[in-house]
Amino acid sequence: MRAFPSQALSELAVSIDYGLTASARNGDGPRFLRITDLQNDSVDWSAVPSCDCSEEDAKKFALSGGDIVFARTGATTGKSYLITSPPHVSVFASYLIRVRAKESVFPLFLAHFFKSQKYWRQISSLSEGAAQPGVNATKLGSLQIPVPPLDEQKRIATILNKADSLRRKRQQAIRLADDLLRAAFLDMFGDPVTNPKGWQVVKLGELAKSDRYAIKAGPFGSALKKECYVSSGYRIYGQEQVIRDDLTFGDYYINEDKYRELESCKVESGDMLISLVGTFGKICIVPPEFEPGIINPRLMKVSFDPLKATPRFMKALLTSDPMVRKIESLSHGGTMGIVNVGIMKELEIPVPPVAIQIRFEEVQQKLATLKANYDAAEEQTTSAFSALQSRYFS
Repeated sequence: MRAFPSQALSELAVSIDYGLTASARNGDGPRFLRITDLQNDSVDWSAVPSCDCSEEDAKKFALSGGDIVFARTGATTGKSYLITSPPHVSVFASYLIRVRAKESVFPLFLAHFFKSQKYWRQISSLSEGAAQPGVNATKLGSLQIPVPPLDEQKRIATILNKADSLRRKRQQAIRLADDLLRAAFLDMFGDPVTNPKGWQVVKLGELAKSDRYAIKAGPFGSALKKECYVSSGYRIYGQEQVIRDDLTFGDYYINEDKYRELESCKVESGDMLISLVGTFGKICIVPPEFEPGIINPRLMKVSFDPLKATPRFMKALLTSDPMVRKIESLSHGGTMGIVNVGIMKELEIPVPPVAIQIRFEEVQQKLATLKANYDAAEEQTTSAFSALQSRYFS
């Protein structure tokens, strides 16, 4: 594809303006769009607050279809959003910059450019070196943009829109698969806190194996200092792995002597690893193939008696929203939120017969396979979308 001449954004825009300085409030008045209202490349206008605004300012800072707004400061510097159907009266806040394109520029083409790698490289270059990332109207106006004729802009924007729409549908399918699993759990077992189906209620500690180390927190800090870490050997599993639900992530190890010393904290296939500090609801199950290792002090492990409970059912139960809220209510430590092994052992939960738990795991496995297919398809569509962006904007 032939290269198109580049022009500065300032040459392509009617105006590049800062937003209105005002306070957000509830009630009547112009909608007041802020950086925080730009979520997942969309705006929920029903949740956007109002502001006090003079008639003159309402005109000066008005948003219209085809405008593009940018976050100009903070962690989201450079994030953009194409305004399509704003409320009748809406204005934008001072931490946003509004770009209004000339008639010779198709707004949707510009909007796609502002999501390309070429754009983000320029934004990174413009904001690097500052203590607080940010861009101003002058810097934004200096961005170099490849500009084909208007008809070609529309053709490119249409192609990228279709590719992006397909990518979003794949992402939505992945979210729906997760929602379906949660719905299946509630349908089969009911709310695990109110227990409407009358399942037997037992303490979590009663479901563990008889092994004295079946429920165990990681070693005290004094037993596992950073100077114990080595470049390879036995893994130290921590919150990073549990949060990502991926035990291959992370690169902390101890040697064999330290592993033998802390063997009571070792993990086995099927163990449930639970985050104890600040990240309730984060749990993972040790897979059949794993690297030998121990848990760190911020985790606890539970090895279940297979005649009483299955790990994946227990994960679904303990990560359900009602149960997470119950565990949070038992925590201490202020905003950090800490639970301990004693609290978790005494946690009362409803437990259906193992045969029914296994039926749920079969449903779970089918949905996991479906989600894996969606993940693979989403990866392909994202790759294709990125390739198209590179083709048109490099």
